Amino acid sequence: RLLPDGTSFFDAVSLSLITVPALDRRQIVIVLSDAQDNTSFFDEAALIEAAKRTDAVVYTVLPFSEAANTGQYASRLQSLSLLTGGRLVPALRDVQIGSILTEAINEFRHSYVLRYTLAGAIKPGWHKLTVKVRGGRGYSVRARAGYFIG
Repeated sequence: RLLPDGTSFFDAVSLSLITVPALDRRQIVIVLSDAQDNTSFFDEAALIEAAKRTDAVVYTVLPFSEAANTGQYASRLQSLSLLTGGRLVPALRDVQIGSILTEAINEFRHSYVLRYTLAGAIKPGWHKLTVKVRGGRGYSVRARAGYFIG
């Protein structure tokens, strides 16, 4: 018996986010997907938890054929990117996918890393993080949405 085609978006992306932190190496995950899922063992909540705990920056690319879909699936990719300090890169009709991937990698390579050390006792769990530039006219900041303490 043939099984219907399926997409395991949650499983594939969740597993790609399980990384061993390395202080001397930054990690990037590039997801090219319409973000639809119909066969995963994991669900969206598990994906969000994996994203909160990863050190990887996630860039998502929404294929041009799905770019008109501004609903649930596009917002799923956007949320995943923003949570990890990456961004959604919409594919354009006349642009080769290779140039989109190169743009994401170059942007990642040319970004800065801010490190900080927590002081005092902090409760376990998710903690929201906001990064701003004083007098930041002309600057834009993209950072992780928070950090997780286990």
